[in-house]
Amino acid sequence: MPDTDRRAMLLADGDFTVFLRRPISATLLAIVAILFLLMVFPAIRRSRKEALGE
Repeated sequence: MPDTDRRAMLLADGDFTVFLRRPISATLLAIVAILFLLMVFPAIRRSRKEALGE
């Protein structure tokens, strides 16, 4: 975790919602989550097809 994230968590007493309070940071976190899911879903689909023999 970068130093700025660590400092924000210390200032917020470990409350993760500090990253969701501002619209810009919430938007960036949402974009990262969507991109992560778009990367993971094809691999899950591929392994599921192999396991089910489709």
